This record gives sequence, structure tokens and C-alpha cells, in this order.
Amino acid sequence: MLETRELSRGTGDAGAPGKGFNGEWSGTLRLACIFVVIQFGLHAWFAGSAGDVRILMPHAVAWVLDVFLLGILAGALLGVGVLLPGGRLSRRLWISAGSILIFLAGLLLASYPGFLTEFLVFPMNVFHADGATAWFFVSEYLGWEGLWPVLLSGVVAVLAARTQWEPPALKKLLIGFIPVTLVAAATLAHTAPQPYVYSLQDSARGWLYAGERAVPSLVRPSGTQ
Repeated sequence: MLETRELSRGTGDAGAPGKGFNGEWSGTLRLACIFVVIQFGLHAWFAGSAGDVRILMPHAVAWVLDVFLLGILAGALLGVGVLLPGGRLSRRLWISAGSILIFLAGLLLASYPGFLTEFLVFPMNVFHADGATAWFFVSEYLGWEGLWPVLLSGVVAVLAARTQWEPPALKKLLIGFIPVTLVAAATLAHTAPQPYVYSLQDSARGWLYAGERAVPSLVRPSGTQ
């Protein structure tokens, strides 16, 4: 069972050596960095095993979008944590909850690099799936053996999160996130080669164009009852 204490280590009082804001969130930031590395490894493995150089660029762009999603999630968690009212207990609970959310997001991201080639041929909106379609996708389309990246990522993340290495300072992470944001923004102008970002794009298009009709609606002629 995942121990949030290990994933959220580094909490403490501001001003203590290695602690303060960056120290409080070191566990969450460490976990996000771990999943960035894990995703890079998964994309490199499946891109190399595909035997087709044309798949290298989609995997590279998808990895950048993975980093972008993890960065946005971590930034949102830190932002809410700064604005969160209350004492030390509520802050520590939020930090633990943030680590769990990062962990679950990392597992979701680890689920798709193995079928990215199939996704590029037949893109789908994962938000339109229900329980039945999700079961069919896992059991028949992906196959239970296709879930090994999720299991491996979870084990590696838990083991790596228990180490004592400190993630880069928050300022350095923000500077490094600038090029990631620029690449992600340029990519979002087209269909994203990443299932979750594509699903967000598709849902946004459906919401934006929901009011447009291909066939004009019927209007009662004036003067009729």
C-alpha cells in the first residue's frame, strides 16, 4: 500500500535547513520528476521496439505533453497549497493528497505509450468511455499483458520516492517548464498524439460547436397557431 508519508517527506518549518516551501513539497515534486523520467523510458522503449522511425516524433511530442500535464497538475496543487487557509495539519493533508494525485496521474500516463501506434491510427476520446467499453478495451484491445507498464511504473515510483535525493529547486523547475509549455502550446494547434490531451481537445471542440447545427431547426411560420 502506498504510504503518503514517504511520498510527502520533506515537510517542516520554514527556515530550517532544506525545508521551507520547497522542502514541504519536495516529496510531491520528487514524485512528479520520477514520473517524467519513467515516461521518457516507456516512450523510448516502445518507440525503439516499434521498428519504425516515423513513430519517434509522435512519442517525443507525447512525452513533452506528459511533462506538461504533470507540471500543470503539480503547479495547481502547489498554488492551492499556498492559498489554503488553516494550520499545519490541513497543509500536510493537502500535500499528502497532492502526492496521491500525482501518483495516480503517473499511472494513467504510463498506460498509453504501449498502444500509441494504434491510437494514432484510430484516435478515441477516453472521456466518452463507460465501464463496459473500458473493460472491453483492457481485456480485448490492450490485453492484460499490456498493463505491465502501469505496474512497473507504480513499483519504480514508490521505490524511487523513498530515496532522499532532493528534486531541483522550484525556480529551476519553473525555468525548465518554459520550453515545455512553448512546445506544448505549438502542439495543441494540431491533433495531439497523446490520448488524454486529444480527449481534452475533442471534448473542447464538442463544447464549442455544440450550438451549431448542420440542419437548421424548424421554426413555426408566423401567423400560425
